[in-house]
Amino acid sequence: MMRPHRLAHRALWPLLGLLIAFGFLLALALRPPPEPLDARTAPMEQRK
Repeated sequence: MMRPHRLAHRALWPLLGLLIAFGFLLALALRPPPEPLDARTAPMEQRK
């Protein structure tokens, strides 16, 4: 492996790791808020 090729790989892997971490953080930040607890338990109360 030539030196420029090795340097490209050394730069590529941390960059890919940062992109994955950024995507994970965006997924957490942009997900819809959870349903309120009352909305999840309402169908159970209607069955009784």
